[in-house]
Amino acid sequence: MDGAVNSYDLFIRKLKKEKDFERYLNLLKVAKETFVVFIAVGDTGAGVSFTPDLSHHFMRCLGTSVNMADKFRRPYVVVLDKGTVLQEICSEELDKPIVLRGNIGRHTFEVYSAGFGCNTGFGMGAYLQIDGANYLHGGRGFNFLVFDLEGDYLIDTKTFDTFDNCICHSELNPVDNALRQYSEIGGVTLCVLRMPRRFISKHNIDLSLHEKFIRLQERENPKWLDALGADTQLLKEVWKEKAFHFCGDFDSFDEFKDSFIVPNSYLNLDGSRRFEECESASVNTRNGIRVTTNQPKEIQRSIFFVGPSTVFGQYVSDFNTFESFLQRKLNELVPDKQFAVWNYGFPGPDYVRDVANLKSLPCKQGDIVFFVAHPCWGLPNYGVWGIPYCDLYLKSIRPHDYGEIYTDGHFSKNGNRMVSDGIFDFLDRNNFFGKNIGEEVPIVNDKNKHCGLLGVESDDLIYFYKKKLKIIYDEYLRPKIGSVVMNCNPFTKGHRYLVETALKQCDYLIVFVVEEDKSEFSFVDRFKMVEDNLADLDRVLIMPSGEFVISTKTFSEYFNKEKLQNKIIDASKDIIVFAKEIAPCLDITVRFAGEEPLDNVTRQYNDDMRKILPQYGIQFIEIPRLNNDVGVISASKVRELVHKQKFEVLEGFVTDLTFKYLINRFKKVETSMI
Repeated sequence: MDGAVNSYDLFIRKLKKEKDFERYLNLLKVAKETFVVFIAVGDTGAGVSFTPDLSHHFMRCLGTSVNMADKFRRPYVVVLDKGTVLQEICSEELDKPIVLRGNIGRHTFEVYSAGFGCNTGFGMGAYLQIDGANYLHGGRGFNFLVFDLEGDYLIDTKTFDTFDNCICHSELNPVDNALRQYSEIGGVTLCVLRMPRRFISKHNIDLSLHEKFIRLQERENPKWLDALGADTQLLKEVWKEKAFHFCGDFDSFDEFKDSFIVPNSYLNLDGSRRFEECESASVNTRNGIRVTTNQPKEIQRSIFFVGPSTVFGQYVSDFNTFESFLQRKLNELVPDKQFAVWNYGFPGPDYVRDVANLKSLPCKQGDIVFFVAHPCWGLPNYGVWGIPYCDLYLKSIRPHDYGEIYTDGHFSKNGNRMVSDGIFDFLDRNNFFGKNIGEEVPIVNDKNKHCGLLGVESDDLIYFYKKKLKIIYDEYLRPKIGSVVMNCNPFTKGHRYLVETALKQCDYLIVFVVEEDKSEFSFVDRFKMVEDNLADLDRVLIMPSGEFVISTKTFSEYFNKEKLQNKIIDASKDIIVFAKEIAPCLDITVRFAGEEPLDNVTRQYNDDMRKILPQYGIQFIEIPRLNNDVGVISASKVRELVHKQKFEVLEGFVTDLTFKYLINRFKKVETSMI
C-alpha cells in the first residue's frame, strides 16, 4: 500500500512538473483513466506548431476524434471522465465561442472556449469552472485541468501556447505571485495595464476595410507581416503602392523597412533580458532598452513599462511607440513633474523574462511601474491585492476618433496614441500627478497575514510611524554624500575646480581615482597628485576606483577614446554597476562630472549618467568646465603642452604642485637622454 501511495505521489509530481507538450499528453493518457480531464482552447489553440503528427498523438493519448491540425483558431472543448469522452465540440465559426455546461455525479462544470474572433470580456482565453468555482482562467492555446471529483481535489492545470513555431508552456496566472510581492515595495506604485482588445466587433460588422484585410491575411498566414518584412523587394512594392494603411506612419522607405527590426538581446545573470545596441531609421536601443524619444534632461520621477510586443512597439518607429507619445504628453501637460518614460518591452510572450525584467527595474521612491500581462496568461484578479488596474480593454470599440489603429494585432501610430491617451487619463484620474516624490503609496491590508508583535492594526500604525521617521532622517539628518570619478592624467586646475564646486553642494565628497593603468601617467603617480592637490580640503575622501568603476571590465571604450570619437558608445554597464552596487555601499546620492565640450566619448558617458543615475535615486550634476585665456582646461591639452615643452603656457592649466611634478619628471627624462 505504501508503495502504491508513493507511486501515486510520484506520478502527480511528474504531471505537475512536466512542461513538454508531448510528454504531458503521454501522462494524461494515464491520468484520464482515474481523473476527470477538461480541455478548452483559447484563441489560437491549434496554432502553427500543432502539426498533423502532433494532432494524431493528441487523439491517440486522449481518445478524441476531432483533428485540430486543420482547425486553426477555432473554439474547442473536451471533457473526459475516467477515460470516457463525455463531450467533444469544435466550433466551425471563429467568432462563436463554446460554453459547455453539464454534470458529473454530484458536481457541475462549465467550460468556455473563445475563438479568434470572439468578442468577450475574458481576453484571448478560456475558463474552466467546477461547482461555480473558477479553477482555470487561461489564455491562448490548449488549457488543461485535471481534477479528482471524488476528493474535490485539483490535480493540475497547464496551458500550452501553440501559436508560435515552438510550443510554449505557461502556468496558470504565472505572474500573480510576482506582482503581489512587487506591489508591496514601499514608495513604488505598481499598476497592471490591460491593453485594448483587438478587433472588437460582432460578426465583423464594425470592422474597417483595413481591419478586415488584416484578419484575412492572418487566417491564411499567422505571421504574414513578419514574412513581409523579410522580403525587401515585396516591401518596396507595398511602399510604392501604399498598399497598407500603416505605410503612412513613416516618412521614408527606410523607416518603414526598419520598423520590422527586432534587435538581438542577451540574458543577464539575474534572468532579466536586455537588447544589444541597435541603430536604425526606426528602431534604436540604448542601455539595453528601446529608446523613448523626448525625455527631459532633468528627471524627477520615472514611469516604467514592462511587457510583450505591444509594449516594445513592434512595427512602429521610436517616435510612435505609446511610451514616446506618453512622454510628449507629460512634457506638455505636467512639465513641472519632469517625468521620464522607459520602455522595457520585448516581443513575444515570456512571463519568466518579463517578471525578471520587472524585478530588475532601477526604481526609486515616487516611481510608477506598469506591467502589461500578455493575454495568453489569462487575467489575474489584481484588484484583490489593491494593485491599480488600468483597463483599456474596451477603448478600441468603434466608433472612435483615432482612425486605423492596427498594423496586424499590434498597434499602429494611431493605436499607440490611443493607448498613451488612456494611460495619461488613468494617471490623471487617480491623482498620480498630485503625488509628491516620497509620498507613501497606500497599503492594502492582507486579511490573511500573520499578526506581528503588536497585532495587525498596530503593526500597520508602527509601519507608517517608521516611514515618517525615515522621512525625517532623509530630510534633516542624513548626510548628503557626493562622488566624482577622475582619471587625472595629470591633475589640472580644472580637477581642483570640479572638486571645490562639488564640495559646496554636499556634506562629504568621495573622489574615485581611475585605477586602471592604461594612461600616460601611472596610477601611483596620478593618485599621489590627487592626494597632494586636495590635502587641504576637509570632507573629501580619496580612494582607488577598483575594478568596477571606469575599468576595462565595465567601460573599456574609455581607454580607447581617440579611435572612438565618431562612434556611439554604450556606457550603461559601468553606470549601472556604480548605481546598483557601489553607490549604495557608501550611501552616495549625487554624482558630479565636468561638462565635456571636446571629448565625444566622455560627453556620451555624461549623457548616459544623466539618464540612468536618476532611475536609481542618484542625482547627476554636470559642472561647467573651467576656462582660462587659452580656452577650456583639459588634461589632454596639458599632455600636449608637456610634449611640446611649452612650460610657460602650462602654468595656466595646472596647479603649482602638478607643475613642479611635471618639471621634475621632464628634467629627469631630459637628463637620461644626454
